[in-house]
Amino acid sequence: MTKPIIVVLEDMIERINWLRKEFGAHTEIVWAKTVDQFFEELRLLDRSRLRLILLDHDLGGIIDDNGTDTSLIRSASWPLDPSGKNGGDAVDGLDGWNDIPVIVWSINNVSAPLMVDELKDKGFAAGWIPFLTTHRFMLSSTIAQLVL
Repeated sequence: MTKPIIVVLEDMIERINWLRKEFGAHTEIVWAKTVDQFFEELRLLDRSRLRLILLDHDLGGIIDDNGTDTSLIRSASWPLDPSGKNGGDAVDGLDGWNDIPVIVWSINNVSAPLMVDELKDKGFAAGWIPFLTTHRFMLSSTIAQLVL
């Protein structure tokens, strides 16, 4: 049996590791670190198996999962998307994919709700669940309901 696919636009390996630990046995996780790579992965995958899109906003962002500013620590090892794009740019280009649910898991409390509003305006089933320890159970159960 082929596994359902989750496509993730994310720059932080810790989040991908969590996703793999929670869902890797039952899903194929396609990880894109840049907006351009995200669209290339979407173009190449078997769309019939795609069940969920997960989006971060700040690619090479400055706030960690505990709300701590880590820009000085992260700048060398997690550079911004070289094209200067972020999750909002991914939303702008997601035309024609509104049959796939989207979770914005960014902890950017300004941009994430704007991304969800734009997705909903485009006809997506979309929601915001910040990738925070306090929201991890809700995130896990929502992903399980959508994918498994």
